[in-house]
Amino acid sequence: LLSYITSRCGEVKSVSEVESILKELFESMYDLEYREEVEIRYRTVTDTYTDEDGNEYTESHEEPHFEAHS
Repeated sequence: LLSYITSRCGEVKSVSEVESILKELFESMYDLEYREEVEIRYRTVTDTYTDEDGNEYTESHEEPHFEAHS
């Protein structure tokens, strides 16, 4: 890249001198796309309770678990 810029512009003392050329090169080389993807994860929730006779019960179920990412 440095060789290309030097051959095209000569001595460059500041990036601002070649900023438009760099932008042009980047746009011609890359196509930037964004794709949103939603992923739902599940977690197992376990509840334990004791009835009136002192018997302990455990129940498990899965529920959606959402995390915010920024």
